[in-house]
Amino acid sequence: MDMDPCPPVSGLKRAFFCLLLLLMLGVIGGYGALTATNPKIPHPWGDIRLTQYSTNGTSTLAHFRFQNKFDWPVMIEVGLEVNNGRSWEMARGYLLFSPIESAVLPKSFAGFSVPVPFDSKEWRVLVRAAKANLTKTDVHRENIKRWLDTHGAAFLGQKIEVQDPNGYIMPGPLMKFDRPGRLPTPYY
Repeated sequence: MDMDPCPPVSGLKRAFFCLLLLLMLGVIGGYGALTATNPKIPHPWGDIRLTQYSTNGTSTLAHFRFQNKFDWPVMIEVGLEVNNGRSWEMARGYLLFSPIESAVLPKSFAGFSVPVPFDSKEWRVLVRAAKANLTKTDVHRENIKRWLDTHGAAFLGQKIEVQDPNGYIMPGPLMKFDRPGRLPTPYY
C-alpha cells in the first residue's frame, strides 16, 4: 500500500500549470519593463529668457531665448497672452501658437521674437514643446497603452507614460509696463 494519500497528477496538468506560471511571469516582467523605461522628464523642462527689444519704426519686438532641457530634440511653438484684468487670453492679431521652423536640439537654445502688445499692462509668452520625432519605442508604448485601455485593463495602461500629443506648455516671464514711457520689465 502507498503511503501518499494524494492522487497522482497527470503530466498534462503539470505542463498546463507550468505554462500558466510562465505566462504570468512574462506579463509581470513585460509590465515592469514598460514602466521602468518611462521617459525622464526634467522639471523645469525649459527656460525662457528675455534677451532684448528691437524696433523698426512701425513695431517693437521682444526677443526671447528658449533653452531645451529635454534629452531629445523638440519642435516649439510660440503663443502670446495678455492679461485682461480677470484672466489670461490670447493676444488679438496673434496666432494661438506659431511654429518655429527647426527643431531645438537637446540642451541647446533657440531664439524667437514676438510683437510687444502696448494695449495691455501685463503679457507673457507661451512655449509649447513636442518631441520632434517619435522613436519605435514611443510608438510601441502608445500602442500597448491603447490596447490595454480598450481591453479592460486601463488601470495598467495608466502607469505607462506616453508622449503627450499636445506637448508641454510653459509660460515665459511676466512682462509688466510698470514705468510710464518705458518698455515692459520681465518678472521671472
